[in-house]
Amino acid sequence: MSKFTDEAEAKRDEIYRSMSGEQKLRIAYDLYLFARKVVESSIREYFPGISDEEIKKKMIERFHG
Repeated sequence: MSKFTDEAEAKRDEIYRSMSGEQKLRIAYDLYLFARKVVESSIREYFPGISDEEIKKKMIERFHG
């Protein structure tokens, strides 16, 4: 890896180590919500006019196989 990448990773690790468990959990939850929005948007774009019920089914398939 490059020096920049190594330094960036070290800084990221330092920041994460300084966070409380609650802060880390909040970040993980926010990322999860963001991923859901991205996936839902993708499904709606690929299947125009899809029902909300079908969206739910496709989201479950996408996230859980």
